[in-house]
Amino acid sequence: MRAIYLNKYHIQGEEIFLEGDEAHHLINVLRIKNGEKVLGLDGEGGKYFLQIDTIKKKSLSLILLGKEFIASEYSFTLLVGKVKKEAMDLSLKVACELGINTILVAQTQYSQSYPLNFKRMQRVLVSALEQSNNAYLPQVKEVALDEVDYKSYEQIIYFSSRKNVQKNEISLSQKKKVLLVIGPEGGFSEKEELIFTNKKNATAVHLPTNIMRTPTAIACGHGYYLGALS
Repeated sequence: MRAIYLNKYHIQGEEIFLEGDEAHHLINVLRIKNGEKVLGLDGEGGKYFLQIDTIKKKSLSLILLGKEFIASEYSFTLLVGKVKKEAMDLSLKVACELGINTILVAQTQYSQSYPLNFKRMQRVLVSALEQSNNAYLPQVKEVALDEVDYKSYEQIIYFSSRKNVQKNEISLSQKKKVLLVIGPEGGFSEKEELIFTNKKNATAVHLPTNIMRTPTAIACGHGYYLGALS
């Protein structure tokens, strides 16, 4: 079933109206037909089961057949160093597909330096939301490493490229608020690593892998967390 992202203004009682880019994509690109069923996602846990009712040249209407709310299974935040735009787009897609709730993008010593285009990032995330049927649209913020409220996280899992990094053993729990830290493709500086290794609620992880691009490291790190839970 095709999925579409619904802003709140789209939902009007038992009918949903789409126009502009959203309608154009469904009508002219996907060539959707009358009577076809569609899954609507509001990015906040709501899933809407819809059916195409009327198709016009530049707009369409859908009938609401039913809806449900999907509770978020955990509170998971990704802190990632700013990488090249192509890799950043892929990192956003991967994070959304994995169900990460919040993405913090940090300027670091070895990361790329350019202004973030939040409108573009939103489009990338919406595309990933629709592709993955994720009920939640991740929130993106730009931060400085020393401005993050690390104490608000019950667990910080930091992935290091250094074998001799200091480790703190922390038992993992799905119910806890977790921060996953992935550096840019040049890694963190030693000074930056101290920000994480000095935290009592942090554990450093070094995996015996080849050098990974940031999107791959995000997927690997999230898989490590899920594996540790099981």
